[in-house]
Amino acid sequence: SVRAPGMAIIAGIGRFYPQPNNLHRAYQEAKVAITVGHHIQGSPFIFFDDLGVLRLVFQQNLQDLEDYVEQTIGPLLQYDPEHDSDLMSSLLVYLEKSGDIKKAADTLYIHVNTLRYRIKKIEELLNVDLRQYSHIVTVQTALQIHRMISIPHSSGGF
Repeated sequence: SVRAPGMAIIAGIGRFYPQPNNLHRAYQEAKVAITVGHHIQGSPFIFFDDLGVLRLVFQQNLQDLEDYVEQTIGPLLQYDPEHDSDLMSSLLVYLEKSGDIKKAADTLYIHVNTLRYRIKKIEELLNVDLRQYSHIVTVQTALQIHRMISIPHSSGGF
């Protein structure tokens, strides 16, 4: 982001609409992009279209989102603090590396077998198979929603 002493500039960019009567819609999209995208993507320029499924999720009821997160990744969110472990970080890196166990283990500076053990433990806790695309999408969406609902909101959904 662009920084000056004590400040950062972040730009949210809504979709282009050829009709001027859609200016308000583009503005609302830009606000959503700033609110959600900066915390998820960490970029100073966030396009509404780049938010993916989060642009739909943002308008949902907060309680429904919290329930979804709890039902999907709640056991993992409870496990780490109770067992002084860091399975969540392992999961995030594993997903970031598209399930490439070697690259994820290298990034985490752990042995491949250690990561395999952690992924198996995560799968048991969440009752998922992280080799199945539908399970990956479900878990990834819940992780993004968890990050989204953990950020302060000035306006918009919820």
